[in-house]
Amino acid sequence: MARGSVKNLGERKQLKNVLEEFNFGVFLHTTQKSLLWILLFFIVSIAVALFYLRHTQQVYSSTTTLMRKVTTQTQILGVEELLQEDKSEIDIEIQLLKSKFLVSEALDTLPLRVDYYTKGRISQTAFYKNAPIEAVFVDANEQTEEVALELLTENKLTYSLDFKIDYTDYSYKGEFGKLLKTPFFDVTISTVDDGIQAGQLYVIKRRNYSQVIDEIVAKLEVSPLNYNSNTLKITFEDTNPRKAYEIVNTLSQYFIEFDRIKKGESIQNTIAFINEQIDNFGKQYFSAQDSLKKFRLQTGFLDPTLQMEKNLDQIEQIESDLIEVEVNQSSLNWLKEYLESKNDLTALLGIILSDQSLNFQGSVERIIELQDERNLKLLNVTPDHPTILLINRELAELKLNLLSQIELANEKQQTERLALKENLQEAYALLYTLPDLEFDYAEIQRDNELKQAFYLGLVEKKNMYLISQAGIVSDYIVLQKAAFNDEPIAPNVLLIRMAGVAIGFLLGLALIVIRYIMHTKLATLNEIEGSCNANILGIVPKNKVNLERSAIVVTENPKALIAEAFRSIRANMEFLEDKNGSKVITTTSTIPGEGKTFVGINLAAIFSLLDKKVIILDFDLRKPRIGKIFNSDSQKGISTIIIGRSTIQESIQSTGVNNLDFIPSGPVPPN
Repeated sequence: MARGSVKNLGERKQLKNVLEEFNFGVFLHTTQKSLLWILLFFIVSIAVALFYLRHTQQVYSSTTTLMRKVTTQTQILGVEELLQEDKSEIDIEIQLLKSKFLVSEALDTLPLRVDYYTKGRISQTAFYKNAPIEAVFVDANEQTEEVALELLTENKLTYSLDFKIDYTDYSYKGEFGKLLKTPFFDVTISTVDDGIQAGQLYVIKRRNYSQVIDEIVAKLEVSPLNYNSNTLKITFEDTNPRKAYEIVNTLSQYFIEFDRIKKGESIQNTIAFINEQIDNFGKQYFSAQDSLKKFRLQTGFLDPTLQMEKNLDQIEQIESDLIEVEVNQSSLNWLKEYLESKNDLTALLGIILSDQSLNFQGSVERIIELQDERNLKLLNVTPDHPTILLINRELAELKLNLLSQIELANEKQQTERLALKENLQEAYALLYTLPDLEFDYAEIQRDNELKQAFYLGLVEKKNMYLISQAGIVSDYIVLQKAAFNDEPIAPNVLLIRMAGVAIGFLLGLALIVIRYIMHTKLATLNEIEGSCNANILGIVPKNKVNLERSAIVVTENPKALIAEAFRSIRANMEFLEDKNGSKVITTTSTIPGEGKTFVGINLAAIFSLLDKKVIILDFDLRKPRIGKIFNSDSQKGISTIIIGRSTIQESIQSTGVNNLDFIPSGPVPPN
């Protein structure tokens, strides 16, 4: 009754204060009404999470750690300058490890050119070295790369092969183990085990190796684990744990071997140069030995006295200088030929001329530095890139300048050689007064000793480099080898399950909050009291029995809860006003169906039980109810009284309850 009269006012106040005043009772009521939706949200969100886990391919990770070590072997052998590298920077190695060139070469032995997998309705399962079938393609063109060949087993001996090329479908029948010819490729498909059954569907895809390498490089992670300790971490993730494990291990082993080979190339070039010098001066050394033996045999002169020591020392020094000049000239000629015929100058790092003024290490190192810079940039750009062209131009200018320096140095050596020969002739002129035999022997012996010393020096240096070459190892070692890990890193099962529960909870909470905010009905006494100025006389509970129309229920079961509620309202109304005489009570509502008729007739009945005369007046002239409730013909009533067609006494009718009468509304007015 009171709820209907203040509904609009309550709505406005409730919407205004809903965020300011939290009503736990309303919140609890809203929660109870939303339990079914909350349960549905939980079921749907958890089902989505489980569906995602069921059909998402698991990702596995494999990691290995490489450490760059510093060895002292080259320092002991005296070739540390030849093999010296920058120990503080490993960025170049990182770029090299992630380069398409190195990855392609390293993984060439792995079975990455053909993929096998089973095809499901939603997801697919890939094989790696464990496929039940094996396909060997012959004369396959590029058009068939990345084309999915669907193989359906008909039985253990035959199969059907379906594929699509250029929007055209093709289908062929074949036998396991026998060559199948198509216009695009020839293929032999064999079974690996006896587990093949009829009706199994497999997909074979011949991959583009360059595209495969691009995919691997995109998923390959190479990062410095610690710059101070020169450690690298190589990580690769894939849906197949064995594939990830083999890719990481194969790449790390190939990189170590690649690093060792590159280090050995410098020493190999130096040894080749020394061998060339040994061949040249070895012939002169053996010729000098033969001359000394021949002289002794012919003359029997075996123990000469060195009376002309001073003169001979001078001649020896001049001849030594002359040999050195000739060696320098030979080295310069070799260096010139090497520059004109070779592009890689790494071998020149180990060649040091005896005359320090003839060393061109600065120019050579600059050329090698530019070549390394160009090779590094070529990993990412094409040879006709402006940066590469600029480096090539600078390299050409440096080489031309170096050749000019070598030519000038060669001319200088030639001038010095002529001067030494002239000095040597003058020194020999001083010996002409000495005995001819002793002079001849001394000359042959000095020539032999000089060539022997130089020859043995070359042999010793060659042995030193050979020992160093035999001990050359990579600067990198495997600090932590990749382990086969069959525990997936993604998806995170626990996290996704918790997310499903959390999303269901949040959706349910959001629904409760929205319903609580949108709640505009007056459902409690406190809400009614806060929304109007009227006093609450009582609460009428809902009748447990469903009635077709309003009826008097307080007299049928006086001990019922609803009867007690009306008695409570009666008692409260008696205390509102204690004046003597008749009292008028009106029941009304804003819309039909809110219970004004039910409350009115039962309130009248509860007052009649006090032996008081009570009469019910039906003023609802549009949709009268009282006459129908008490089965009255309603020919006389309020409407006829108003127009004077009948009197009040004539219109009063009995309800059948003691002390309770009623006047119906009468005939419904035409307007």
